[in-house]
This record gives sequence, structure tokens and C-alpha cells, in this order.
Amino acid sequence: MNKEKIKKDIIKDIELPEEKAEKKTLFIFFGLPGSGKSTLAEKLYQRTRKESIYLAADKISLDYRLDQSENYNWTFEIFDELINYYLNKGYSVIADTNADKYQIRKNYGQIASDQAAELRVYYLKSNLAELKNRQQQRDELSQAELRESNLYSHSKEELENYLEELEIPAESERVYLIDGNFDLAEQLDSWEQIDEEGMFNYLADIRLSLTQEANPEKAEGMASYMRDQFPFYGLQAAERRKTLRKYMRRENKPGYQKLEPVIKKLWQLPGREFQYFAQELILKYQKDYTEDIINLFEYMILNKSWWDTVDHIAKKLVGEYFKLFPPKKDEKISEWVKSENIWLQRTALLFQLGYKEETDAQLLFDVIEELKEIDEFFIQKAIGWALREYSKIEPIAIVKFANTHQLSTLAEREALKVVKRNK
Repeated sequence: MNKEKIKKDIIKDIELPEEKAEKKTLFIFFGLPGSGKSTLAEKLYQRTRKESIYLAADKISLDYRLDQSENYNWTFEIFDELINYYLNKGYSVIADTNADKYQIRKNYGQIASDQAAELRVYYLKSNLAELKNRQQQRDELSQAELRESNLYSHSKEELENYLEELEIPAESERVYLIDGNFDLAEQLDSWEQIDEEGMFNYLADIRLSLTQEANPEKAEGMASYMRDQFPFYGLQAAERRKTLRKYMRRENKPGYQKLEPVIKKLWQLPGREFQYFAQELILKYQKDYTEDIINLFEYMILNKSWWDTVDHIAKKLVGEYFKLFPPKKDEKISEWVKSENIWLQRTALLFQLGYKEETDAQLLFDVIEELKEIDEFFIQKAIGWALREYSKIEPIAIVKFANTHQLSTLAEREALKVVKRNK
């Protein structure tokens, strides 16, 4: 086996792009195994293939069985030489390997600099439970199937070792953070818009602040409480608000015209604290709301949906929005009730939580009548919660409604808690 021959064979097999890159870029990736690095690399290649070369270190290793030989280190020597070769030829390069160490990323930065190319670094994060599940799926594949797909299988112990050894971005690194569990194409589009709007540094500074205050032990417990659906940095509400307060200040926060791309990007980022910050940031713009901001609220309700964000959005954002734009209320509530999406339906039930005497009781009762047969915990709990809250204002009306409508046991119990306590 000859290293130079392997390199020449690879060059011979690679079809050159249609044109040279207008702005040469070296794309690199890092994250835990199974986080979506190769999938993202392939999507980037599809977008830039007219001027890009796609190189995959795992494919080199598996095709030439370097992973089973004493010459495994050839994989990365060949890989780096190919990157240099194609950048020098004037093409962008999608370098599909795991640059999980700071020094590796620094070396690629030097290669890009030497070749007068831009370095673009993507850091993929997913919650550990999801990664373990993906690895279990890989365990079910044969070695031949894994090789055909350029995949490796890792045990839970190996995955946790990777987590301990992975070096997170240094303060000096310009990194595009990607959620491996969220639509990758949408995230790439969103990052392009953030760059165009000049908001990259704002988001990078928020990420850096969270990283500096991260508490892995608390993060694990917080993720578990949310059924391991989202990764956390481990900052409790008071600590998070103190850490990120400066990004809410008038002189630092984005202008209203840039709010939507910033909020959407915060919503896409892996780390639940980003979403908590986003929904509190929006509150700073209430006086600036335009009628179409309801579309952004819907985006937040429909993506990364869980009670911890949806309930805040329903009461604090949607509730206040309908006070500003009353004609939109009937239209949207009707649409959400019929949507068959439990989070939109829950919002329709809860948006009046803070209305007190201003509650539109008939609308509340009509929405409950439409949804009360849905066998879903989050709907039944919301029905009870909405009725309980209004019982503090009109207890007799709530007792009458509960007695004349066949509510679920859960909804009725929740609805009458305050009434029974005050007897």
C-alpha cells in the first residue's frame, strides 16, 4: 500500500466542479458521533457543488481499509494534503471530518489562511439521549452496512468519553452552532441571514456568556426534567437572567427590523437557555409590535414545542398581542383550535390566563367545548388550568360550567381546585 498512490487514485476519481470559487472557503465540522456532521457536510455540498470539492476522512479510511492497518494515520495526512491541493486549485472544500480538538481547528485555520481561503467552522450539538439512541440504531447494522454508509458504531461508554474529550469552541473561534436535532437546511439559511444582518457577534457573545457560566451537573438534571428533549447549559432562571441581562439593554439588543431572524436563530440553537432568552427578549419590543409578529409567535410555538416555552408564549406574548390587535383574535383562535396541533390548541386555551376581569368567558367556554374530547394530557391540563384561573374571578360561572359540561376527570379536578379550597 502506497500513500501517494492512494492520494492519486482519489484525485483521479473526484469530478472537478463546473467553476472555481468566487470566494474560496474551507468548511470544517465538529461534534459528538451521530450529531449530524456528515449530513450537514452533504447538505452544504449540495448547495455549493458548482464550486466545491467534498472530502470525507471516514470514506478514505474505510475505502482503503486504513482503519484496519498500522497506517491509519495516513487517513488524515492524505485528507489534509487533498484539502491543500484543491484549495490551491481554486475550489472551496467541504472537509467532512471531526475537528474536535482546538489544535486541529487551528491547523485548518492555518491551511485556509495559507491558501487565502475563508475558514467556516460548524459545531453540532445534540442532547446526549438522542445521540445514544442513534448509536443504538447503528448497532443494529452489520459491519458491511456500516462501511457502505461510511459510518462507525460507538458504545455508550465511548460516546461519553468523546463528550469528555471534545474541546468546545475557544473565545477566539468564529463558530456556527448547529442543532443536530433540528432542520439543517433551515439552520444554514438562517445563519446566512444572520451574517447578512450583521448579528453574528451578538449571538456569539450570548453563546460565550452561557458557556462561561455553564454547570454540567445542573444541566444534566434540567435536561432529565424535560425528558431529555433539549440540551441545557445548566443555568437556573435567576442566574441566566443575570448572565444575559446586558444583551437585553437598548444599546446592545437588535433593532426591531432584525428581531425575527435573531429570534428564529436563538430558537434553532441547541441549548434551552437560548429559547428562554429569546422569549424574554421579545417582551422588550411590545410597543413596537406589528400585526405580522403573530407569525413569529407561531414559529416559536410549533418548533421545539414543550410546555416550558409554549405556556410563556401563550400568556406573555400571544395574550398581549391580541390586546393590541383584537381583530386577529377570532381568526387565529379558530385556526388554532382546528389545527390538530396540541401546542396551538393549548395556546388557544391559555392566552387569557392574565386577563382576569377582561377574560372573554364565552370564547374560553367555546374553545373548551371544541377541545374537551381530545385525549391528550396537555390539552386536558390546560382546560383545567384556564377554568381554575377564571374561577378566581367568577367562581359561580365555573362551577356551573363544570356541572353542565362533561369534562374529563383531570380537567374538572384542576378547574375546581380554588373553588373547593375557598369553601
